Amino acid sequence: MTEANSGERPVETRTTLPEVLGVYVLPNVELYKRLLEQEAVNEARNADLGASTQARLAAFQAELDALAKISEDAIAQKPFTPVVQTHKVLDGTTPHETFTLRIAPKDEKLPLGGDRPQNQLGFHVNVAAGGEEHIDVLRALSLKGRDPHRVLDAYFKQTTEQLVIVNTVGVYIDDMTRGIRINPQAGIAFRWRSGEDSAKVNGLVYVGDNPHFMELPGEMPRPKFAAFQNMIASSVGKTRQSPIQRR
Repeated sequence: MTEANSGERPVETRTTLPEVLGVYVLPNVELYKRLLEQEAVNEARNADLGASTQARLAAFQAELDALAKISEDAIAQKPFTPVVQTHKVLDGTTPHETFTLRIAPKDEKLPLGGDRPQNQLGFHVNVAAGGEEHIDVLRALSLKGRDPHRVLDAYFKQTTEQLVIVNTVGVYIDDMTRGIRINPQAGIAFRWRSGEDSAKVNGLVYVGDNPHFMELPGEMPRPKFAAFQNMIASSVGKTRQSPIQRR
């Protein structure tokens, strides 16, 4: 932890992956599973959707179980290797800067066919672009001679919304085309909006390619949220604009 100047509150500028997964991801996975089950029960009561609702719930819960398992493996420091590291700046009405990092079990080959895809642990940062590049500002938090509290406040004033997604991605080789197929799966998202002191926790599922969020009771303090983003952005920043690495 780095202490701010006298009279300023301390700002945490470092975190670890096991800490984030153990404190902020795993407990919310279990909570989200229970809330999805309750939502499915209510939906089945109010519509003739019993079978399809239960099938969809089972699929979502299996994806969340996969996230819990791979998170536990990462906490136990089982060997993983980066397979995707990308940094993009997306132009548009509201420009966004994104960082994506995916890691897979080391030396595990991609399966042929989608029956048992390889589950890769993914981290995705999406920031409404501000006046300075995201990675450069976050790196300044740990530089000597800079007051991290002031840097953090200045940075968050520049952006309007920030999102970090932690989920699994099912990856396999198509047995017909031999091309790589990627399916996004359920996860936990941390969303910060302008003026807030913490990032709200959301559950996330995909229906097709469309994400659906459910706000959960928890939150991640803003300094910890910034440190988590820094960990992802710095890892990706070592190979900025790198192509997807495929085995």
